[in-house]
Amino acid sequence: MPSLDDRTQAAEHGAANVSRSAGREPKRVLINTYEYPPLGGGGGVIFEAFARELATHVDVTVLTSGREGLAEREVQGQLEIIRVPVWMRTADATASLISMLSFFPLGLRRGRALLRAQPFDLVHSSFAVPSGPSGVLLARGARVPHVLTVHGGDIWDPSKRLSPHRTPGLRETVRWVIRNSDRVVAQSKDTARRTSEIYGASHVDTIPLAFTPMRCARATRAALGLTENDRVLVTVGRLVARKGLDQLLRVVARLADPSVRLIVVGEGPLRVDLERQCHELGIAQRVRFTGFASEDVKWQYLDV
Repeated sequence: MPSLDDRTQAAEHGAANVSRSAGREPKRVLINTYEYPPLGGGGGVIFEAFARELATHVDVTVLTSGREGLAEREVQGQLEIIRVPVWMRTADATASLISMLSFFPLGLRRGRALLRAQPFDLVHSSFAVPSGPSGVLLARGARVPHVLTVHGGDIWDPSKRLSPHRTPGLRETVRWVIRNSDRVVAQSKDTARRTSEIYGASHVDTIPLAFTPMRCARATRAALGLTENDRVLVTVGRLVARKGLDQLLRVVARLADPSVRLIVVGEGPLRVDLERQCHELGIAQRVRFTGFASEDVKWQYLDV
């Protein structure tokens, strides 16, 4: 496994290489992604790091969804963030079906206005659905290349009844987005394989996810409510079915060592069910749910 420094370097080179993948060096890039912090989970966090790194090389505008209380426009140096208020977005951690569907017309309209106001050299969409369709149409309208990044759950999620791979309309939509993208990028060989096998992608580039170095104050175990004798397990992610946290809780229950502590960092629709499962398994005192946590807090738990 690459070191943290290796991953950081990969992020720096990957940001530039993905954007060049359509054949020319861009100067202005439009990133089209329906989730971006503080909304969403890991995919949004990764693309926030990607956008910030890319903005050290070129001008970047992120077009994403928003909700009440979030600024519709932010500028951070060469990075501009445009948020489109979508319908029925009530939770930061998860998106409703209506909010995802509404990102297509609302994001498309806002994106076209951006393209009329200033030229872009490339459109880069994160998630095949729901971001991909509007990204392809925006790139076509501007006559610029379109790069698509697939994350996994947007193409294959067996925990969901409406997973794109088993829903005919969504499957054909993903196939259309892939066919009309100049390059397709996956974060793992498995995701790349599924993109090719399920949707017929002729070529998928694989660029592993990378992380920036930890830049937060370290916390003692005592400050985090842990003892020196605790054996700490940490999981970070949205509390949704595909993460398999119900299986992890059963594993913790089978561990006879009472010093084992599980820290569940993240929020999501399954939290109440998972907390109930902890009580049923008799491990409620050994499992801690932190809810949504800042990047600093995440790193502090991972560093114990």
